[in-house]
Amino acid sequence: MLLYLGIHDVDMFNFLLGKFPEKKKVLKTKLFSKNIADSSTLLLEYGKVTAIIQTNWITPVKMRKLFVSGVEGYAEVDLILQRIVLHDKILNTRFDGSFYELISLSEEAPKKQVYISKKEPLKEQLRYFLSNRKNWESNNLADAIEALKIVS
Repeated sequence: MLLYLGIHDVDMFNFLLGKFPEKKKVLKTKLFSKNIADSSTLLLEYGKVTAIIQTNWITPVKMRKLFVSGVEGYAEVDLILQRIVLHDKILNTRFDGSFYELISLSEEAPKKQVYISKKEPLKEQLRYFLSNRKNWESNNLADAIEALKIVS
């Protein structure tokens, strides 16, 4: 399942972080089938950065989202709607309040939506591949092979 549903997410993390994970942990679950996993979670460690990829054939809706948490803020990326929402950090100092107070602060934190021109991702991927196939570097092939190793 990770090969079909998670390979692009692994490739995206590798590209964004500019490196491959140092460690990986795969959890697979067979909820409806005794023969094949229908749900999986992949935990990747890139030094101080951790990536979690969840895939399944159970959820009745199609979703592809990336959530990024960092010391300067938080980003929500919806790959299907092709929308990015950026949230500024809410605290500059240590917080000693309750969880509910922290949540209320986060609701008031500044956020902005980044507008991007919407394009069909698979069509763009094929267009890029065809226009660059003669200049395809061995680097790109090595990256693809590494992503395949991670999900297998």
